[in-house]
Amino acid sequence: MCMRFIYSICLFLFSVSAFAQNKAIDSLKILLTSARADTSRIHLLNKLSRAETEEANFNSAFIYAEKALDLSQKLGYQQGKVLALDNFGIAHTSMGSFDSAIHYFTLSLVINEKHNFVLATANSHNNLAISNWYKGNFSKALEYFGKALKVFEKAKDLDQIGNVHNNMGLVY
Repeated sequence: MCMRFIYSICLFLFSVSAFAQNKAIDSLKILLTSARADTSRIHLLNKLSRAETEEANFNSAFIYAEKALDLSQKLGYQQGKVLALDNFGIAHTSMGSFDSAIHYFTLSLVINEKHNFVLATANSHNNLAISNWYKGNFSKALEYFGKALKVFEKAKDLDQIGNVHNNMGLVY
């Protein structure tokens, strides 16, 4: 009886969570229908890509990331391009395609460094570290975590400093 009750509660919580996520995706899609071809549309496309990745809808995630990347290139919007590349990398990481993830995170890093997007550069280092860690390249992961940590310490971003330290500890 007790196990059946616990199972019912878990099932209910899972279904509520899934419903809420689908509702968020639906809301973003509705907003997208009226968004102009500007940076706000790029942000919606990138949010949709990330949300679809969280739901393991990787084909949809890639489609939205590609649309965000295309529009970002058309408008010359580098931050949107970086987010789209990161979304490709995150989706590939979630799929276990670490070489592809590293490719996209490296492209993102190049843009971030070129335009001196300091915190975004640190995030690229962190993403590269995680993908290398999952791939089993522990020394490379620690190298990238170290680069990210230096930037986050300089920016006094305590949350990210804690995250990087935690990740480094997990690598060891």
